[in-house]
Amino acid sequence: MNARAHAAIFVKRQRTGSSSVEITPIMTTLVDCLSPLLTSMKCFGLFFNRKTCDNLTEGTARGRWNLSMVHSTVVAVLLWINVIRMFSVFTPQDVFGVDLFFKLITGMWMLLCAISQSTYFAFSYSGNLDCMLRGMKLGEEFAKYSRKIALIYACLAWVVFIMSQLFTIYSVIFTTYMNFALTPITTHFHVSSLLTLRILYLLFSVYLNASWIFPHAMSFMLARIFAEQYRQLGQAFEQTLNKCDERRLSDSDIETFREKHLDISVRLNQADGFLMFHNAGAFCCQLFNVILILYILLFFPSPQNPVVLIMNIFWLLGCFSGLSLTAAGGIMVNCYVSIDTNSLLYI
Repeated sequence: MNARAHAAIFVKRQRTGSSSVEITPIMTTLVDCLSPLLTSMKCFGLFFNRKTCDNLTEGTARGRWNLSMVHSTVVAVLLWINVIRMFSVFTPQDVFGVDLFFKLITGMWMLLCAISQSTYFAFSYSGNLDCMLRGMKLGEEFAKYSRKIALIYACLAWVVFIMSQLFTIYSVIFTTYMNFALTPITTHFHVSSLLTLRILYLLFSVYLNASWIFPHAMSFMLARIFAEQYRQLGQAFEQTLNKCDERRLSDSDIETFREKHLDISVRLNQADGFLMFHNAGAFCCQLFNVILILYILLFFPSPQNPVVLIMNIFWLLGCFSGLSLTAAGGIMVNCYVSIDTNSLLYI
């Protein structure tokens, strides 16, 4: 029976004098529901399985290095080397204007990509991400909901990734718009042909764009999962409360809800311990870029090249969307956490 057959059932026989059959629904792990996103992230070194969760002690991951882990490590190191390289893009000849703004925007964006890549590398390296996803058991309806949303997010992420890559190809190959990104060659040295460097940068930009887009999709997906778990817990709490006489719960019911709330909160705290670096970087870097891109569009328009104008609008919408997803995920989870915690404290 495969993992996708989450609606299947198994037969469990209990011996109590005579054989009886009890039908129990199989619970689906979150790692099965998020497979479209996790598979996409694994292609770009954003996720890997270091060790099975059964043999893993939380926070003490020890296991052999595999190909996915090496791939992720190399990408993370290269992204930080790229951030250091971008410091050479600034020269004493820089003046206040579009060129300087583009350098700042690109440098800040590459910093965000390195932070996001490192965050998910650390999350995967510790084993906490895999343990958290495998430890969260979902019912049939919730599993269907999660799998559907994960597939939608994965498709949207791929669409944005392809669009971003196409704009990158155009700006690097067909214009001089991104020549400064080849620094220090174009900034401090001059070569007769930049074609080889441009091709190498395009290959590297695949990881940059992936590190920008897919972590946003996964982080917001996790926020929706936790928020939905809190919401369902709150609904179950209200339904149980309404069935009780004088709206009074027994000590066993209160303890059951408290344990469920604690289990969700522990996993949320575990995820937040790592994702807070991605969220902080995404909020600060993209807020900075949104302000600069808006300034360029308002005071330095480029009617001579409509493709560049469309590209600037795309980057503005992309940064604003990433900023909105980061803020919305935090607000959404905090809202449900506050409601459920206040309800339990009241009881």
